[in-house]
Amino acid sequence: LGYQRSERIRSPSEVVAVNPEDGRTSTIFIDTGELISGSSVAVQVPGTERLLIGSAFAPYALVCDTSS
Repeated sequence: LGYQRSERIRSPSEVVAVNPEDGRTSTIFIDTGELISGSSVAVQVPGTERLLIGSAFAPYALVCDTSS
């Protein structure tokens, strides 16, 4: 929550995929806050291997290629 008080304080981010059939999870993105701080939402772009990650406080969305 330090990021709420100052953009200089970085918060880590993690995106976890959940298999709806069996509930298994896997981490598909993890970051110390260097690329995006305090992520709050992620969505895979339909028909692609791109992931959009957003934060409540960042003025941008991070675009990741998940093919590798």
